[in-house]
Amino acid sequence: MITNLVEKNSTELNEIAAKLFATLDECEFFGTLAKYLSSSLDTNHTNVFIFDENSNLKQIMSQNKRVSKKVNPGKEISHLLHVVKTKRPYFSNNISRDPLFHGVSLNEEAILILPIVFEGVIISLMTFSGENKIFSVNDLTLALEILSNLEKPISNMKMFLTAQNLNAALLKRIQEAEQALANKDGNLDISKNFILSEEPFIVKSSKLRELVSYSDKLSSSDVSVLLQGKSGAGKEALAKRIHLNGPRAKAPFLIIDCASMESSKLDEEIFGKLSSNLIDIENVGMLELANKGTLLLKNVDKLSFPLQTKIAEFIKNKRAVRANSHQVFKSDVRIISTSKNDLEKMVLEGTYREDLYYLLSTVALQIPELKERVEDIEALANYFLNAGKPVEKHKSLSPCLIRALKEYSWEGNVRELKNVIDKAYYKSNSMVVDKEQLPTSVTSQQPEEVKEEENLLSAYSGMTLGDLEKVYICNTLDQLEGNKTKTAKVLGITVKTLYNKLHSYGMIAPKQD
Repeated sequence: MITNLVEKNSTELNEIAAKLFATLDECEFFGTLAKYLSSSLDTNHTNVFIFDENSNLKQIMSQNKRVSKKVNPGKEISHLLHVVKTKRPYFSNNISRDPLFHGVSLNEEAILILPIVFEGVIISLMTFSGENKIFSVNDLTLALEILSNLEKPISNMKMFLTAQNLNAALLKRIQEAEQALANKDGNLDISKNFILSEEPFIVKSSKLRELVSYSDKLSSSDVSVLLQGKSGAGKEALAKRIHLNGPRAKAPFLIIDCASMESSKLDEEIFGKLSSNLIDIENVGMLELANKGTLLLKNVDKLSFPLQTKIAEFIKNKRAVRANSHQVFKSDVRIISTSKNDLEKMVLEGTYREDLYYLLSTVALQIPELKERVEDIEALANYFLNAGKPVEKHKSLSPCLIRALKEYSWEGNVRELKNVIDKAYYKSNSMVVDKEQLPTSVTSQQPEEVKEEENLLSAYSGMTLGDLEKVYICNTLDQLEGNKTKTAKVLGITVKTLYNKLHSYGMIAPKQD
């Protein structure tokens, strides 16, 4: 029946094939193909996606209109990733109840996802939907039959896209090679090696949103910022955001961990070192490399007193001396620092210089732990799951896994979450990462309210129903300070019934009528 229908429209198919052969414009090609398929399937809403030279999904058509929009990886496209992975079409007539569409925001209740495949390679994805449209296996068969009859123009477009992406990749390699040659000629500004590219900073919880909003305001200034919080909470990520949102964004951003080496070596790394002739520079220090940019001092609470003094002097005067000499240098650097310990408390205990504390903490921000901002967990987990991976290898997280993540107390904060998600991704053999891929340390931890309920049930185990009733009545009476009228009302019984029960417990004499 389907074949007969296609044969009946063979003249129309030949016209469509001629139109497709006549263009190498990807939007026009796939737009024409999608329009014909939509008409054949009796739908009126169509979206078209292709892959760019980096294998990232890009939308080129939306509701029959041209667009150019990069598709961000994550749960929102889990339905598309499923089709990319299987290379098979998929339809659903009940999206709200379909597990594949969990977390996907769509206006439709029914949708057909159709991959355009040639020689095992997907060159495009199309989605079809329409008001009151119900899809069937016949729709799939018809769509595949049409594509089979248009194999030659699709093959032609596949070769064109392959060549186009190859050219883009070659051009990129040529540019990189030219840059490498320029660097060999001595034209390299060493500081450019430390310029940051923008990174996503995921914020969902109101608690963190307020802090980030305040830190964004600080970006435009040069004030020293002290970021305090538990290990892995995101102090370094917030420091990068402050740098990238400010006027120093195009200058270097350098990081040095003050707990990573002994004091003398740290002195050389921060302030630089002269060679044995005390004239030439043997080692350029971080403060000079970060000129015009930002230096992040991690674990600043671990600085020795001599280094505390040198850094305090630098912040005051924007000048310092190299590690093994009296040679002075200047540098225009913004200082951001982090600490897991309370610096103010260390000042009071006499283990930290008071002047340096105030110089570092013109503004002090406390980063909340991950367990204090549960709303961020799902968004972070989805980002870590597919970050840096090609689109065809993207996966989704199951609802039960998300629930387990939210119930776990993240002692290692965001860093621990990333580690857990990275391992779960590679343990999963399917496109959906499930709770079974999580370590037992995460899945075995129950939320406090569950533990309290279990303790309560354990306390009441072995008691009869009558004993439980007695405990409940006595507890209610005790909470209402012995007021029997209020107690009876709360329990939903008459005062007389309450008196009779209390008498049966031997607590009072029977109430007379």
